Amino acid sequence: MNPTGTAVSVVDAPLAATHIPAHISGMKTTMDIPDALYRDVKAEAARRGTTVREVTTALYEAWLRGELELTAPPPPDRAEIDAWLARLDALAASARERDTMPGVTAADQVRRDRDARD
Repeated sequence: MNPTGTAVSVVDAPLAATHIPAHISGMKTTMDIPDALYRDVKAEAARRGTTVREVTTALYEAWLRGELELTAPPPPDRAEIDAWLARLDALAASARERDTMPGVTAADQVRRDRDARD
């Protein structure tokens, strides 16, 4: 019905009445990006009179048109990974030696710690 009470068919309805705004019909997604980067993009978008959503959509569209090229980060140095894993193993071994008692599970230790505080 239109404001005068006359029935209006979908075919006769103006486009604006049947158009679904992009912010309703779009795909919602969640991305993890650095907080500082998001704050900078949001501030710059506001300065330019646009939104983070519009900036993101424009970047996706430009990438699909081939106007943006993304470069993958260089692969990590295997020696650095091995050194990091060795340090992690040493820390884990140190923790096992210091913080555990033979036959005591972590749950047992947590219970003992709680009981000691009560």
